[in-house]
Amino acid sequence: MKDTTREALRAPVFRWTIVFGVAVIAVVVAIWPRSTVPDNPLSDPSASPRPLPSSTPDAAELAAARTRAALAPCPTPTAPVGPRSVLAGVTVTCLADGRPIDIGAATAGKPLIVNVWATWCGPCRAELPVFGDFAARLGERATVLAVHDDQGADELLALRLLTEIDVHLPTVLDTTGAMAKALRVRPVLPATVFVRADGTIAAAPIRLYRTVDELAADTQKYLGVAS
Repeated sequence: MKDTTREALRAPVFRWTIVFGVAVIAVVVAIWPRSTVPDNPLSDPSASPRPLPSSTPDAAELAAARTRAALAPCPTPTAPVGPRSVLAGVTVTCLADGRPIDIGAATAGKPLIVNVWATWCGPCRAELPVFGDFAARLGERATVLAVHDDQGADELLALRLLTEIDVHLPTVLDTTGAMAKALRVRPVLPATVFVRADGTIAAAPIRLYRTVDELAADTQKYLGVAS
């Protein structure tokens, strides 16, 4: 019986049947319809990324929001930049008027208290008014600056929030993260950085300021500025 089976397998007809079957399968695979959409668009080199929606607000709407916010003007240069200033050459956008400014040059020669915040940060909403009240109490003895640290930030959203909480501090947009990097801001907001008149960092305490007196005490402690 085994010999008969071996002879059948050696028969030319059987071998040609196998060859024909393989050929048919190959043809079917070749002509089988395929989807024109790749399984994974990211792996398709010809696939174009979808454009991101623009966050640029209407010019008239933005101008109206700036008027309502009534922010204090951003600081302007009054002294040469110190050779050790960490902010030298750092460019940010003034939220009050949309112009770019060299923040190192604009704040040189005077102690600086920086409050870093973002619209999505809940505790920032509570802390910003404290800085606003402190700035009024401090007067010209130091500069208090709000820094909106949110790459790709929406100016309109920032203006609306400041209007809502009635804060009119001079504010800049750090859309590239360059200022936060220069000040070594940790990835936790809000953040406060005390900067000496020569542009060097005095302190960056990790805390939330709930009262003007708390902020005044640390300003005296780190910058020697009384209020």
